[in-house]
Amino acid sequence: MRPNLPTTLLALTTPFLFPSSIFTFAQSTETESESCDVDSYHDCIDPIAIGSQSLSFEPLFPSPLSFTYAFDVQNATELASESLRPGEEQVPDSKVAFWLEYDDATLTPSARHETYMAVLLNPNITGSPEGGHNGCDGVWGATCSRNLIRFLKEQMAGKSIAATATLSSAIADAKSPSRFGGAADEAAGLGCPDGLFEEVYYGAGMPGFFGGKEETIAMENGESTSILPSGNVTHPFISERILDTAREDLMDRAAVALLARVPLEGDLYTDVANIQLDIVCAAAEEVSEDEYSSEFTFETDGRGEELADIFGSGEERDAAQGNRWSSGLAIAVGILGVVRVVV
Repeated sequence: MRPNLPTTLLALTTPFLFPSSIFTFAQSTETESESCDVDSYHDCIDPIAIGSQSLSFEPLFPSPLSFTYAFDVQNATELASESLRPGEEQVPDSKVAFWLEYDDATLTPSARHETYMAVLLNPNITGSPEGGHNGCDGVWGATCSRNLIRFLKEQMAGKSIAATATLSSAIADAKSPSRFGGAADEAAGLGCPDGLFEEVYYGAGMPGFFGGKEETIAMENGESTSILPSGNVTHPFISERILDTAREDLMDRAAVALLARVPLEGDLYTDVANIQLDIVCAAAEEVSEDEYSSEFTFETDGRGEELADIFGSGEERDAAQGNRWSSGLAIAVGILGVVRVVV
């Protein structure tokens, strides 16, 4: 499945966010085109390869959603502009991007929870996404899938306070060897590819809205749900440049998304049964050059409330989003991205 690609995005300055309201300061009506290539500092991506895998993650997402992995690689023109030392081999840099796509029309707030996202993209994680655990069993086998989920949930449940029961904290433990053994030794015996946690990507959330935890993609407080809007190539959840990584290398890899939903009330998180953790794997396939535009456009018409085209995927979806804005959804557009609050 490939995502629909909107060509416009209404750009707004940082707003003040209140439930059921939108307070924004619209920018001028000037339109500017920005490059999405590897050398650009923008998060958007002009992919040469892209792929996605569907999954279910209820109750946060009542309907199935998809995880998408895309990448771009420097072309000959971009490489020619870089200088090399004598005897140095020229290897292109790449840009990788990851996001979730979903229909959020029926999001229902639940008791206090936070949902985190991380992505593994290790060179040793290869294979074809298929079978159980949202395609991951075909990448590294069912044993690795089961053990990884159990391991991460146990690490999170073992934290002293709920605020530190996060994916990043659990993964940090797994990457920190101890002469007394512990998480790092256990991680090495999961039956997963070597160097499982060597390349991990966070940054899905926005610290200004989610308490400083960059990996957070959703917060529920019993009355409302703050969640990142459905992503796409112009607004991925995560976008990173990788040095000296050729196209063939990334074509061989499978990206693994980790999604964890953790209760924040009392010590509920200390029971692994209360932690929801799923994995999903996707591999990228090459796309034709004319399938994706090399530039995207920021536009604003001076009216901050009219945001129906931000994450559109066709006329019907645009219309549906426009209706939702007027019925109680609040959107915050910050320096680091966009947050939707469902009340």
